[in-house]
Amino acid sequence: MNHYPRHVGDITKATFGLSLTEFGAYDRLLDAYYDNEAPLPLDPKERYRMAGALTKSDRAAVDYVVKRYFVEMADGWHQKRADEEIETYRERCSDAVRAINYRWSRVRESNDERSTDVIRPYNEPNTNQNQNQNQNHINQEPKPRRERAAPPALPDWIPPDAWEEWRKHRGKKLTPQAVTRQINKLSKLKALGHDPKTMIDLAIESGWSTFYPHPKINGDHRSVHDIRADTADQMFRRGKYAPSPDNDERDITGTSERLD
Repeated sequence: MNHYPRHVGDITKATFGLSLTEFGAYDRLLDAYYDNEAPLPLDPKERYRMAGALTKSDRAAVDYVVKRYFVEMADGWHQKRADEEIETYRERCSDAVRAINYRWSRVRESNDERSTDVIRPYNEPNTNQNQNQNQNHINQEPKPRRERAAPPALPDWIPPDAWEEWRKHRGKKLTPQAVTRQINKLSKLKALGHDPKTMIDLAIESGWSTFYPHPKINGDHRSVHDIRADTADQMFRRGKYAPSPDNDERDITGTSERLD
């Protein structure tokens, strides 16, 4: 037994008057009793070893406890309360084993009722079982991997070095589909007079993910921030807050007077 009921009130009442050494000997001997599920041995040396009694006073405490709380019989020193707890424990174990066996017997009977009544020779294969195994094998086959589309060929008018820098800039996001779209966009920009290498360099420097057709200023492309600023300025000048060319500037300076 790895566990036994320890009633504090009963132990305190039964061991009242024992010294600390005697109570420790009683505790050790009782633990050994339950652990072995057997009475204490008749040989006093074995009892000393169980209790860890090394000194003369320890052995005297073991002898006193054994004679006071245990009864000598042919097979060893018994303790009534311990024998009753061990017997109860064994009955519970037997009941649990019987319940488990009964439950599994019901499971086997249920499985037997579901099985077919046809008796096949021992060497005849089970067709249904083979079909199920083949079906499971088919279902467990790995799905074919989807082939990734190859990127399109690079046109001659795109410098390979510039495109390689662009590929490193985009990384894994530059899929074959994205390559096709961006080559088409560069082709349209080239038809409008933009240099592909200049477009690629500008996009890398600006951290863009595609190309934009910006007008040239002194041979260079404007940044997107400059374009946004110019667009906002033009929208303001064309809007309702734009100054009218017919209105002259008025002088609104003057002095203030207090009215009583």
